[in-house]
Amino acid sequence: MTTPPVTTPADTAPPVTAPVVPVATGTTLRVAADGSGRYRTIAEAAAAAKPGDTVLIAPGSYAGLQIPVSGTKDAPITFKADGGAVTLTSGGTGNGRLDLSGRSYVHVVGIGVSRSSRFGVYATNATGIVLQDCEVADSQDGGAVFIDSADIRILGCDVHGNNAKGTSADMEGVSLENVDGFEIAGNHVHDNGEEGIDTKYETRNGTVHGNRVENNRGPNIYVDSAHAIQVFDNVSSGAKESSKAGIALAVENYSKTRKTYDVQIYNNVLTGNAGGGISFWTESSGTFSDISIVNNTIVDNKKAGITISAGQFQGTNVLRNNIFSGNPQDVGGSAAAFTADHNLFSGTSLGANVVTGVLRFVNAAAGDLRLAPGSAGVDAGSAQGAPATDITGAPRPSGAGFDLGAYELQVVPPAAAPADPPASAGALAPPAPSDPAALPAAGGTPTTTAPPVPPVAPASGAPRTDPPAVLAPVLPSAGGAPVG
Repeated sequence: MTTPPVTTPADTAPPVTAPVVPVATGTTLRVAADGSGRYRTIAEAAAAAKPGDTVLIAPGSYAGLQIPVSGTKDAPITFKADGGAVTLTSGGTGNGRLDLSGRSYVHVVGIGVSRSSRFGVYATNATGIVLQDCEVADSQDGGAVFIDSADIRILGCDVHGNNAKGTSADMEGVSLENVDGFEIAGNHVHDNGEEGIDTKYETRNGTVHGNRVENNRGPNIYVDSAHAIQVFDNVSSGAKESSKAGIALAVENYSKTRKTYDVQIYNNVLTGNAGGGISFWTESSGTFSDISIVNNTIVDNKKAGITISAGQFQGTNVLRNNIFSGNPQDVGGSAAAFTADHNLFSGTSLGANVVTGVLRFVNAAAGDLRLAPGSAGVDAGSAQGAPATDITGAPRPSGAGFDLGAYELQVVPPAAAPADPPASAGALAPPAPSDPAALPAAGGTPTTTAPPVPPVAPASGAPRTDPPAVLAPVLPSAGGAPVG
C-alpha cells in the first residue's frame, strides 16, 4: 500500500507556538517607499531605532540591509510588515539579504527575503533574534542561517526554494550551527535543495516542533553532533534523495565532539521519505547516547522505518510506543543498543510487549494516519516516558491507556446519571429507568472535541509536561479500513 503525502487538516495539525511580538514600549517609525512615511528605506529607519521601538514597513519591495542596532531583552527592536507583503528583493551584504550579525534582541515579523545570491537571513554572534511569519525563498545558498549564536526563535515561517545552486550550496533551508538555546516551531520548510532543518555542530538546548517539513533533498530534519534537543509534533514527508530520511541523527567529521546525545524524538509523523523514516549515520566515527524515540507514526517510507548504519551507542536509548507500517523493513541494522517495548511492527518484531493485531487508520489513502476506533495500538502503549499530549495537542491518555503513534484517539467518559432531587412531602421519587438504551454506555465514545488547554512552551532540554493549545481532532463515526 502506498500512502499519499499526509494531508493534515486544520483540526489535526500540530499546534503552532503563540506569537512573541512584544508590546511596543518606544516609538513607532514608519517606512514607505512612496514617501508617505517618515522614512523611505528600512536602513534609514533602522539607523534611527532605539530599544523598544517598532519599525512599521508599508507593503512593497525594499533593499536588504545589515541591521545596525540592537534592542535589549526587555525592550527589543521590532521590524514589522504593516498590512501587506514586504519583501527584501535586492541589496543586503555579502552574507545575505538580511544580515543580523552581532545584533541582540531584534524581532523581524512578516518580512520576506527572496533570491539572495548568498543566504536569505544570516547571523553570527547574535542573541535573542526572532524571525516570525517571514518568507525566506530562493536563495542560492541557505535560507535562514545562524552561527555561534544564542536564544534564536524561528516561528511560523515559510522557507522554500533555497540552496538553489544545488548540492554545492552552503548551509540548508534552516541552519543552526553552535547555537545555544533555540525554538523552531510552526514553520513550513519545503522544496529546499539540501536539508530542511539542520541543528548541527554543538547546537544545544532547544526544540524543533510543530513544523511541516517536506520535499527537501533531505534529510528533512537533521540533528548532527548536537545535544539536549527535542524533536516533536512534526510532519516530515517526501525527503527526495535516496539516502536521506525524514529525521536523521548523525555525526559528521566537522564536529569537534563527535557526539550526538540527549535527543528526544516523539509525536512525529514520518511518511514517504526516500531514505526511510529515521536514520543514524556517522561520517567516519562518532557516538550516540541517550536517544529516545517514542510515539511516532512511521509509515510508507521507501526504506526502513529506522536505519542504524553506523556509530557507537552509549547510555540509555529507548524505542517505545511507535507504529511501523508499509515500510520495506521496520528496522534496518542492529537495534541492540535500544530498549524496545510496546511497538507495533509490520514485519519482524523487536523487544518486549510487542503490540499485534489489525492496524486501521482513519483514512490512510487520503493521508489521515490517526488510529481508527478498534485499531490495534489503541490503549496499547506504555505510560513510561509517554508524552502528555499528542501531535495535535490533545491530552494523553484518553481512554483505558496510551495509544501508539503520534495521535491519541480521544474519548469522553460516560455521562453521570442525574442526582435524585431532595425528597419533599407528597413528592414521588423518579422512576428507575427501564430502557437500557437510556443508560450511559460502558467505557467511552469517540468525541470531536477536546478540553481547552492553555499553550505552554516547553522548557529547553526538558521533557514537555504541559500541553500546548488543543486542536480538536475530528474522529470518524465508524472504524477505518484495515491497513494492508
